[in-house]
Amino acid sequence: MTIPHSLLARKRVAGFLRWLNRHGWSRFFLEAFAGFQRPFATMQEARLAADKIGLGSHEEPSNVALHLNKGQSARLSDYPVLFRLQECLLRTRKVLDLGGNVGNLFYCYEKYLQIPKDLTWTVYDLPRTLDAGRSLAKNRQETKLRFVDQLDNLEQCDVLLVSGSMHYLEPPLLELLKQSRHHPRWVIINRVPLSERDTYYAVQRDHHIAVACRVEKLDSVKSGMDNLGYDLTDSWQIPDRNLIMPFFPDYSVDSYRGLFFTIRD
Repeated sequence: MTIPHSLLARKRVAGFLRWLNRHGWSRFFLEAFAGFQRPFATMQEARLAADKIGLGSHEEPSNVALHLNKGQSARLSDYPVLFRLQECLLRTRKVLDLGGNVGNLFYCYEKYLQIPKDLTWTVYDLPRTLDAGRSLAKNRQETKLRFVDQLDNLEQCDVLLVSGSMHYLEPPLLELLKQSRHHPRWVIINRVPLSERDTYYAVQRDHHIAVACRVEKLDSVKSGMDNLGYDLTDSWQIPDRNLIMPFFPDYSVDSYRGLFFTIRD
């Protein structure tokens, strides 16, 4: 039996669910009943739950094709990125697209931006996805795109673009930046689930894939970037993306986020 989310979201019902969550015995039964739609303590636990669903993962060819198709035109959440990225491209020619699939954002954004002829747009992703990206770029005779499988290339960019991928990264983005000898001048984060709670993990079921993800605390991301020498220049909400846990209302993310950071001089 499926219980409508609209019913579970009602104020009294949500309050009752919060009460159940505060007690070990009732929370145990809630977790069992909720299946994969619940918070997990580690990425590994979430990954095991995602595997049990039996769907594909990030490197599935159908997932690559889906994202490429989505990139045929800009979505509403792309426009803040386009605005900020165009500003950055007036001062740099080096972009690193972290978790950039087959370069689908480049193919989309070049329709809207004034792309410099000497731009280098570097994509980092998983091995099979990178192979597909190289093949696509070759077929399209695209020379601005590069594909890498090592994150030491973080040191070779001025703009770090992390769109729809921050919550999958291992290690987390803040750790990657801490480990880098060079910090990009700008960091653009888009389409990421962030919470008011301390970090937890979840299963994101999207179309034909089920994958584990991390939900970080918004304030921790802001303070972490501040400690690394960045100012939060802009932020936006993305209401068409969410991560709903019907039986755990305090862990649901009603709207994804976008953040734009600029390094302090």
